[in-house]
Amino acid sequence: MRIMQIVSAGDVNGAVVHCALLSRELVRRGHEVTLVCRPHAWAAQRVADLPVEVVYSDLHRWPMDELRRVGEVVRQRGIDAIHTHMSSAHAFGVFLKMRTGVPCVATAHNRYVQLHWMFNDFVIGTSAATTRFHRRYNLVRRGRSKTIHNFIDEQAVANVPPGTRERLRRSFGVGDEHVLVAQIGDVIPRKGLLHLVRALPQILSAAPHVRLLVVGDVKNSAEYMARIKSEARELGVAEKLHWAGHRRDIADVLSAVDAVALASLEESLPLSILEAMASAKPVVATSVGGLPECVAEGETGFLVPPGKSDALATALGKLASDPARRQRLGQAGRQRIADEFSLAAIASQIEDVYRSVAAKGARRAA
Repeated sequence: MRIMQIVSAGDVNGAVVHCALLSRELVRRGHEVTLVCRPHAWAAQRVADLPVEVVYSDLHRWPMDELRRVGEVVRQRGIDAIHTHMSSAHAFGVFLKMRTGVPCVATAHNRYVQLHWMFNDFVIGTSAATTRFHRRYNLVRRGRSKTIHNFIDEQAVANVPPGTRERLRRSFGVGDEHVLVAQIGDVIPRKGLLHLVRALPQILSAAPHVRLLVVGDVKNSAEYMARIKSEARELGVAEKLHWAGHRRDIADVLSAVDAVALASLEESLPLSILEAMASAKPVVATSVGGLPECVAEGETGFLVPPGKSDALATALGKLASDPARRQRLGQAGRQRIADEFSLAAIASQIEDVYRSVAAKGARRAA
């Protein structure tokens, strides 16, 4: 098949990684892939070694110059299905569908109320919670939507060079005697980092060797970041926090940590937790969105209520004090990813969606 992938985010985030990995897997399976993205986008770099036609676009819908230009690419290449990722791409894809008649599939990586959802031929929710949200609030029909979980490239986390763990721990100022817990994701209020910082005093009272590594982009949340740092100073834990900023070497970073936490107040199905599990790291996450669909309580990690710092502290304390448990839960998480969240298995489900919408589109055209 000839598939057009459209992604609107330029730098690395879960949706961009999803789009790039899926594009690579589709090419491996013999499909022709066209990638539409903004100039200098990370996704384009990720497929540069493959026979993927990259079309750069600002994805503006008005004036209609970009819709006409990309629409011409759709016609010239005989695209069978359009697949969109992130809000601007979703809206652009729906307009492109209306202009060309080519069916459009949207993957819902987040939960927002927006008009475009109901006009897609199919909506993929990356978690059951996300699928339910879009059916309820965006009026997406049950017959035009389903849950297909996020996936990760297991090989990417497996191919970490020897010595990476030791090198990165030194760069973070962490010794072998420390238990390093990481939260990976944008430093924004809905990721709940403030609640994790508030859990630190309780954690440190029982396990003073714990350190917290924060990996993520501050984006437009400088005020939130300042609040976190101020509260960390007031709690006396500022020196126990290590700020790594935005990183692209997540597999390497995961090799350096001992456990991963995610204190989110709302989520879909974050790649950071799937990547942590694939790296055999035990996880502590909040029981929101799709997280209960991947984290098995007491088997691959622990689930806690959102906004409850004491529950975070208790769960992380169990991991900090028990290396054998960390290893056992980490290995179980790795196996769960291999069994249920592998790239190959999930890509096959997405292929089925493409075939279905393309067949319906062909019948409409006839």
